[in-house]
Amino acid sequence: MQRLKAVREVLDQRHEQWKHQQKVAAASGQILYLCGRQEDAPAWTRACRRLQDQQFIVNPDRPQPLPATGGLVGDYRQQLLCSDGLLILGTQDGRAVDSDMVVIGRHYRNWAIAERHAPLPCAVFDTVGQSLQEERRLRNARNLGISWIDGTQSDWADRLLGWLREAA
Repeated sequence: MQRLKAVREVLDQRHEQWKHQQKVAAASGQILYLCGRQEDAPAWTRACRRLQDQQFIVNPDRPQPLPATGGLVGDYRQQLLCSDGLLILGTQDGRAVDSDMVVIGRHYRNWAIAERHAPLPCAVFDTVGQSLQEERRLRNARNLGISWIDGTQSDWADRLLGWLREAA
């Protein structure tokens, strides 16, 4: 009986992985959690619109506040858990991007992975281009397991979709 239960768990996990892969491979409808700071609200709104124009579903509905407790609150937690990918908004403020890669890209993402028992791909969605892409920052992103999507390139949407499919 224990072996049958173990086999059932493995089959259930594989089925969930397969369903996730099918969802991510679809032409549209992937849910992205776009993490941005309140002071970058205009950049966040532009990035959100660009993603929605490519038929991605974007959560949350606005840049999130960074609570004094250091954790995500209520709705933000649920939205992160239900997302197919986590995007960190890359703006002119390089220090903010560096900090967000550690806090959001590592701490919050690791929490979400533990809660959902499934991987959560993470990338910086670069809205600036070359000036943000310092070698040190790119290396730190790689070391944290964070990809880099250059939103200034014309093929950014194809790269983003390919990244999601590859991560699944």
